[in-house]
Amino acid sequence: MTDIKRPLEPVPPDAGSKTVIGRTFRFDGNAYTEDDAVIEGQFTGKIEVGKTLVVERAGRVKAEIKARMLRVFGKVEGNVSDAYKVSLMPDCEFIGDIRTSKIEIAEGAVFNGSILMSNNQG
Repeated sequence: MTDIKRPLEPVPPDAGSKTVIGRTFRFDGNAYTEDDAVIEGQFTGKIEVGKTLVVERAGRVKAEIKARMLRVFGKVEGNVSDAYKVSLMPDCEFIGDIRTSKIEIAEGAVFNGSILMSNNQG
């Protein structure tokens, strides 16, 4: 077997890439991604997502959140800043303040907090 050495080449970014925090995963700290993120487990701290953050039904988040778009199916306690759009889906729970350009609150969603509408065009 020969050992062939090749120069390292940068891997092009995948347009469909996302970070997933699974159901059994617990994270405490700060996280950042330029792509999409999905939280199915527990997250505590600060999170910044360049594209869309989805908190699934089993997801539990206590955090300061900065994301272009946020879709909540689970439970979130914390504040959202500078979002283009926030969607609170049926049966979700959100406690905290939201700063966004667009808000969608579905029937059955629980929301306790305040909303500041901004002119952020995304």
